[in-house]
Amino acid sequence: MRVDVCTSKGVSMEDTNKVDTETVAPAEKAADVSQPPKKKKMALWLKILIGVVIGIIIFVALIIMLVFSATSGAVTVSDKFMNDILANQGSSAYQMFSSEAKKTVTESDFNAIVSRMSSVLDETATQTSREINTNTGSDPTAKVAYEVKGSDGTYTITINLVQENDEWKILNFDSSVNK
Repeated sequence: MRVDVCTSKGVSMEDTNKVDTETVAPAEKAADVSQPPKKKKMALWLKILIGVVIGIIIFVALIIMLVFSATSGAVTVSDKFMNDILANQGSSAYQMFSSEAKKTVTESDFNAIVSRMSSVLDETATQTSREINTNTGSDPTAKVAYEVKGSDGTYTITINLVQENDEWKILNFDSSVNK
């Protein structure tokens, strides 16, 4: 009779026609586990490409945040002015005028204009564009455009702002109708 010893478990097996699966199978599995599975490595060019794409996305997001941050003060004033016009609140809107604009039009004349506009325009406006100009040697200016549906077509209203004493003020506004 021949005796084999399973070295991984230290168990001896007699020479028989039966195979002891509890002893042999785990030894085979143990041999497979001894070598860690190979991980596929990501190609260097793919890592670089992913890094560049992520970098571009972050850059674009920062630019968008900067633009919205730079124009937020002017847009806040412009939005309030537009809402006052649509709500027929001419006196409140007039208080947002720059000193130069107040020299051009009286409050009563402006109230009459607002009254005529608010009777034609719907109560909501959609902002379509915004821009800031900061030229050296002059006060910053801004332009904010809106679309407003009216009883006789869609109006484009452009509000021009100027910064006086670090506050945004309405310089003037312009309206046109697209029938």
